Amino acid sequence: MKKKIKEMIRNLSLRYKMLIGIISISTACLIFISITCYRYLSNTYENDTIENATYALGIGASNLEEELNNIILNANKFISSSKVSSIIESFSNPSDMKEYVVRYNNIQSPLQNYIQSNPMINTIVLAGKNGDFYGISDIGWKNNEDLFADEFGDAQGRWL
Repeated sequence: MKKKIKEMIRNLSLRYKMLIGIISISTACLIFISITCYRYLSNTYENDTIENATYALGIGASNLEEELNNIILNANKFISSSKVSSIIESFSNPSDMKEYVVRYNNIQSPLQNYIQSNPMINTIVLAGKNGDFYGISDIGWKNNEDLFADEFGDAQGRWL
C-alpha cells in the first residue's frame, strides 16, 4: 500500500505535487488554528460562566443575609414589645385558662404584625416551659399535641 502511494506521488507532475503540498500545509494550519481557537474560546466561556455564577451567588447571598438581618431585627423589636415581654415572663409561672386566653387574645395583633413584617415569615409560635403555646388564631391549634414534641422536648401546649 505504501509503495503504491509513493509510486503514485512520483508519477504526478510537479504542479500536482505542489498543489498537494499546499493543501496539506493549509489543512494542518487550519486544524492547528481551529484547536487553538477552540481551547481559547472554551476557556474564556468557562471563566465568564464561573464569574457570572459567582456574581449571581454573591448577590443572592447578600440579599438573603439582608433578609435574615431584617427578620432578626424585627424579632428583637417583637420580643421587646411590652405585650410580648409580659407573655414571655409568664412562661415561668403556671397560669389558669382565663389568664391564658386573655394573653392569647392580647398577643394576636403583635403576632400578625411580626408575620407581616417580612414575606419570608409564614407563622410564629411562642412556646413556654409552663406548657403555654401562643400562635396565630387564624391557623388555630386544633392539632395533635405531639406536633412540636421534637422541637420543644417535654413542653406541652393548650389547644384552642
